[in-house]
Amino acid sequence: GKQKGKPSPVAPATTVKKKQTEDPHSLSPATVAKDEVPSVTEQTPQPAPSLYPPAAAKGEMPSMHKQAPKPRQEAPSTKPQDDLPSPAVVLDETSIETMLKATPGLTWDGQALFTIAKGFVSDMNVDASFYANKALLKLVLMELLENEARGDTGKKGGFLPAVRQLANVATLPGVVKSSIGMPDIHSGYGFAIGNVAAVDVNDPQSVVSPGGVGFDINCGVRLLRTSLSLAELLPHRDAVADALFSHIPVGVGEGSVLGRKVSPEELDHMLEQGMGWCEANKLCWPEDRTFVEQGGCFEGARHASVSARAKARGRTQCGSLGSGNHYVEVQEVAEVYDQESAAAMGLKQGMIVIMMHSGSRGLGHQ
Repeated sequence: GKQKGKPSPVAPATTVKKKQTEDPHSLSPATVAKDEVPSVTEQTPQPAPSLYPPAAAKGEMPSMHKQAPKPRQEAPSTKPQDDLPSPAVVLDETSIETMLKATPGLTWDGQALFTIAKGFVSDMNVDASFYANKALLKLVLMELLENEARGDTGKKGGFLPAVRQLANVATLPGVVKSSIGMPDIHSGYGFAIGNVAAVDVNDPQSVVSPGGVGFDINCGVRLLRTSLSLAELLPHRDAVADALFSHIPVGVGEGSVLGRKVSPEELDHMLEQGMGWCEANKLCWPEDRTFVEQGGCFEGARHASVSARAKARGRTQCGSLGSGNHYVEVQEVAEVYDQESAAAMGLKQGMIVIMMHSGSRGLGHQ
């Protein structure tokens, strides 16, 4: 929903976050078709059902109808598996080394990289790996151990644990070097969320899966670098939070940075021109496109290939952050694990950055 009033002050060690909880992919409930009317066939009146079960335990209301008490039967549990108690799993958290003893097949480079060796699942073509610190490692390993303790081949609520999903991706044809998990790794729809894999385009057996992680086209995160330090930001953090909430439409049906709904023609141009359309409408700088794959526009894109339903869903959402797990966070670079990579991206400890998670919204989901 829309934020009202002033956001609560944010402690220096935390991030200023805007996040919604609505499901961005929910569809409106089914409606009765036009000209369809409910049946009006007359029926013999039936007595109203009791609001209460037959009296049994102390404190229960008796039935309003005279009838012999019947034993109550417990209905089978309809709780989703995620709501059931997790099996008791003990993980020795003394150190990373002791934690890894619970999961043979995982090795550590002594910094932040963990490797899942070929053989962790059958038919792996390459190793798998992921990045984590001690706190994140605990979450990843507990997910794996708890799910395996259930005895259902590691599934939880229909999903495999992220470590197994990383290993499964390593079995795909053409994967190069490693199936890699970023620090936000968690269970997904096939790939783990945060799972990245490169394939050899010269290998005719290589797999291409636009729905590997999920089915939201272009859903992901971007990081914007600033020249600010934490000390420079803190005196203005409340104003920054207010500005984020004021200028960035968030949630379903909450408007657009354009100040209007785009026309069907504009949407077609947007689909074919990509960031070129954004630049023409002064929504990005020309240099922004140099940091985006193919300049932010795939050659040969054709708006006619997109369904009318997808366009109808997307047209009202262009220029908005979205809902669900989409967010904008003001962050500080607290630690640097790879100095060479950080230097290449212009990142350094103490720098303020802005991370955002969004996507193509209803259009890409459809």
